[in-house]
Amino acid sequence: MATQKERFLKYLQTCVKSTRATESNPLLLGGNAPKDYVRFLESDRLFDYNPSKWAHLGSMYDINDYNKALEVFNELITDKAFLERDKNDNQGWRRGALSHYVCFLSAQHFFQSKLKDDDKELKTVPKYKSSNIVDFLAFVIKEILAYDPNFNKAQNSLKAKSTSMGFKSCSFGKKVSAQDANTDPRRQDDCDRSIVWSYNGDEYYFLKEQTLGSLQTFADNINGIYAEKFRIEIDKEKRIYKFYVLSETREREDTKEDSLPNSSSVEQISLELSSIISAIKNTGLLYDDKLIQRYVCSLMTKPFVILSGLAGSGKTHLALAFARAISENVDQQLCVVPVGADWTNREPLLGYPNALKPGEYMQPESGALQIMMRALRNPNKPYFLVLDEMNLSYVERYFADFLSALESHQEIPLWEKPDECDSEVPAKIALPRNLFIIGTINVDETTYMFSPKVLDRANVIEFKISDEEMDRFLKQDMNINIHAADALCANMGQDFVEKSTKKDTESSELAQKTLIEFFKVLKRVNAEFGYRSATEIYRFIANVKTSAPNLTEDEILDAAIVQKLLPKLHGSRKKLEPALKALWGLSMQKDHMTDAITRENVSFAKFPEAADKIQRMMQTALDNGFTSFAEA
Repeated sequence: MATQKERFLKYLQTCVKSTRATESNPLLLGGNAPKDYVRFLESDRLFDYNPSKWAHLGSMYDINDYNKALEVFNELITDKAFLERDKNDNQGWRRGALSHYVCFLSAQHFFQSKLKDDDKELKTVPKYKSSNIVDFLAFVIKEILAYDPNFNKAQNSLKAKSTSMGFKSCSFGKKVSAQDANTDPRRQDDCDRSIVWSYNGDEYYFLKEQTLGSLQTFADNINGIYAEKFRIEIDKEKRIYKFYVLSETREREDTKEDSLPNSSSVEQISLELSSIISAIKNTGLLYDDKLIQRYVCSLMTKPFVILSGLAGSGKTHLALAFARAISENVDQQLCVVPVGADWTNREPLLGYPNALKPGEYMQPESGALQIMMRALRNPNKPYFLVLDEMNLSYVERYFADFLSALESHQEIPLWEKPDECDSEVPAKIALPRNLFIIGTINVDETTYMFSPKVLDRANVIEFKISDEEMDRFLKQDMNINIHAADALCANMGQDFVEKSTKKDTESSELAQKTLIEFFKVLKRVNAEFGYRSATEIYRFIANVKTSAPNLTEDEILDAAIVQKLLPKLHGSRKKLEPALKALWGLSMQKDHMTDAITRENVSFAKFPEAADKIQRMMQTALDNGFTSFAEA
């Protein structure tokens, strides 16, 4: 069935077609207006002047009742802030879109019969769905020939031949010469050999990658010739091709998982960190339970986490193990990208338009853009982009668009997409809320330091190995099987995404007191935190208390301090020594606030993780005259 948004667009297009411009009554709704009006009713456009007030409403399309829509309309047009934003930024288009939507709901009964007629073919389930054009075409032609043996006569421009199907010939789609495909190794993997196509007396195979334009032409022909029996529906954005037999209701699917939005073959349950910990340990990896809890809760707080610390301490493996455990289809939901030292722009992650071929966009080999598009098609599933060795190049050079989108929630412009273009790459792309970005970093002479603005946007989790952990590791079986975690917690993926999109915060008198004390000390060395970090710390507290209730408030604050407050500290001994001593005192128990900064005294700390980090930073400052949060 058509969605409310699609119905409204049809209504606007009907208005355009039925409106005649005269000198006394100019055309008020131009040809491009429908698409613009449709966008203005989305929450990020209509309610962006006061998002907190309208957080309960996803968009105007959630409202199907005329009276309810009228209430919203009346409230907005009496809101001075809304009217000012609409006047200054949009020349009144928001009000125009609202007015048309209210009229549309009021008159919907008048259009109901027309809309129902348009939707009647879609009331049967598709007999076949696919995201592979070649497979889809082969199935459809076989079905049509079974129904009408004279199909080839009726449609001379489209004839098929296959040894398995008895087809005769066809000139359709992008082809590879059968001779080239059989003799040139470079061509062997480019083509699909299930169907042989004939063109000007020569035989060809289909290219595996077909153009949507060719398929659309084929679909239009079939929908015209067999309107009463068959229907082909093409969703260009989601890359799903559906074949309807209007008299049947049975369904067959041969669709890649990523092409089915919100589809899940796994019954979903609530997130349980104990199960995730068990799944990760099932691989043979050795992590402290609290580290895993901190990592998962950090991802739920902000979908950008940096894993720092000793090389070979398991940073990348933790990112992979968690992603594999909570994903239904790892190949589609996880993308690992080794960052190159020569990355100087965004092209390795977002690709670029082909200047030599207008209408063609070169998608990146890394797969980063592709996983973003998959995540947008499946908003209820978690997707993971792991940037390995993230600081081998200047992060701001290749990651600036992501850093901006993380905070602004604005779409990232990709290219000026031509109107007549079948590329699946949109002109702009939003950073999906269900995409979790994990960067791993090492510190040595080949890497670059992170700037404060990068650190401020992430939770930084440091990996270190204690004597006890190394002793335990040396005594266990060292064979690691990362695949052992695959899909063990896939039934928690949807709840993980839902918890990640919530903006709940939680504070306490202890949290407020601790943060203001640390703020005052950090401000002395220009390393204080801002409103964003404070909000994210409160959000982290709420997530931990919900998902890891075994952690005490001191343990939660300890993690927040070492992940959000200390990472920006770096400088000379002269600059940082007084601040490190003050921070040490704040991290210790009341009776030990003046104790010397030594490794032995860490055991008396109120915040042991923070105290341990401060002690190591102080020791580095004493030894080298300079210190930084990041260590080799």
